[in-house]
Amino acid sequence: RSTPRGVLLGAFALAAASHALYACFDLLGRRYTGHGLPVARVMQVNLQSAADLTFLLLPAMRAAGGGRVIHVASRAGHRGETEAIAYGASKAALINLAKSLARRFGSEGIISSAIAPGWVETDMASADLASAGDAIRAEIPQGRLATPDEIADAVLFLASPMGAYLNGATLDMNGASYVR
Repeated sequence: RSTPRGVLLGAFALAAASHALYACFDLLGRRYTGHGLPVARVMQVNLQSAADLTFLLLPAMRAAGGGRVIHVASRAGHRGETEAIAYGASKAALINLAKSLARRFGSEGIISSAIAPGWVETDMASADLASAGDAIRAEIPQGRLATPDEIADAVLFLASPMGAYLNGATLDMNGASYVR
C-alpha cells in the first residue's frame, strides 16, 4: 500500500468537513443562521456531521495510541439563543460530545476538547453586523469581534503538546460577552 490508512481517513475527514462547512455557509442557498430551518437539519449540520467524522476517525486514533478531537462549538452552546434555539441546542450537544469523548477515550490517549467562540469577523457574521453591529459590539467588553486567526491559534494550541491536559475542556473565546 502506497498510502497509509490514516492519510486516507484524514483526507476523507477533510472532504466531509469541507462539505459540512459549505453546508453551514450556503444551506439551501441562504446564509446560514439557524433561523427558520428545521431542527433536524440544524442538528445534522452542527452535531451529526461532527459526530460522524469523529467516530469515523476514532479507530485510527486508537490504533495510533492517541490523537486530538477539537470541536468548534459556540458561546450559544452555553448561554442559549433566543433567536436561534436549535443552533444553541446543537452547539450545547457538541460541547457535551467533546466531554463524553474525553471521559471515554482519554485513557487511550485521545484528547477531546471544544472551542466556544462568540462573534467572529467572518462573512457569515457580516449581515448581522451590518444591521446590528453597534449592539453586538456593545455586549462584548473588549468592544470587538474575534478574528479567524485567533480561533485558529486556539485550535493549534489545543492540538499542540501544550493542550494535552485540557481533555474535556471548552475554551470560551467570546471577549467576555458571556462568562460562566
